[in-house]
Amino acid sequence: MTVPDLTASGIEEQLEKEANHVSKDEALDSLKSILENYKVALDCHSIVAITDSKGVITYANDAFCKISQYSREELVGQDHSIVNSSYHPKDFFKHLWRSIAAGKVWSGDIRNQAKDGSYYWVQTTIVPFRDKQGKVYQYVSVRTDITEKIEARAKIEGTNQRLSTLMEELRIEKTALNNKNIALNELISHIEDEKKRVVSTIASNLETVVFPILENLKTSGNSLDKKQIELAIQSLKEISEPFLKGKKTLPSMLSPKEIQICNMIKNGLTVKEIAQMFHLSPRTVDKHRENIRKKLGLKSKKINLATYTKRKKILDTQ
Repeated sequence: MTVPDLTASGIEEQLEKEANHVSKDEALDSLKSILENYKVALDCHSIVAITDSKGVITYANDAFCKISQYSREELVGQDHSIVNSSYHPKDFFKHLWRSIAAGKVWSGDIRNQAKDGSYYWVQTTIVPFRDKQGKVYQYVSVRTDITEKIEARAKIEGTNQRLSTLMEELRIEKTALNNKNIALNELISHIEDEKKRVVSTIASNLETVVFPILENLKTSGNSLDKKQIELAIQSLKEISEPFLKGKKTLPSMLSPKEIQICNMIKNGLTVKEIAQMFHLSPRTVDKHRENIRKKLGLKSKKINLATYTKRKKILDTQ
């Protein structure tokens, strides 16, 4: 069986051949056969409807009946408002009708509503047909079901929107956490600085004030007082051990008394004040100062002992 050439040039060529060999009626029958083939091919592929110039449906193919869930009898005689989903604005259909009434082909996507209330999307092309006077007398609508494509696109857009929202929420949460982390680090740093300051103050006071006073009391009291003072000193050292742990002390070559004198000098006490606290003569204190300078390697008299101990952060916490 030979497949007919259904192109425009093929039809024209076939009609010319028929005109030369057959009668007019036979030629018309051949043309009807060709057009019928066109119709079959179109009906197999597309949703087809034909309306008059007023939009009243005069023909609906099986595909139109199937997707709309209306019978042919229910469709013919109605206009397309029977499947209107109210999704598109009125201006949408006004523009459509202005175009096809002017004889222009219109193409676009339309959402329709089936008999059971469900929605379906169709890619639509509407072709106006004119009579010999050029007046539009009917419209042929050819449609393709694109419901699955539209729904898939909507799902993708919805997913993208949710992802965008989630990403924005995560960005905001990350910024908030970063700000909290910065504030927490600043608080920890402040607490550590305050802790070092308190420890340094306690250590300095113990070394330069408390212990020297107790040592002086121990040397000036009776044997019972000495034992009690020694016990107090030992208890204080045990209590203050956490504060003094890790504290930079003066070099181990200094005697306990020299360390005490050095700490007093560092804290601004004069020779006279130190002498009074230790019940020593100012000259003896000066000798201690000279010994301390030698042991610390301070040969030049231009170097101030108090300034040196402060600059070297002796007794400061690490």
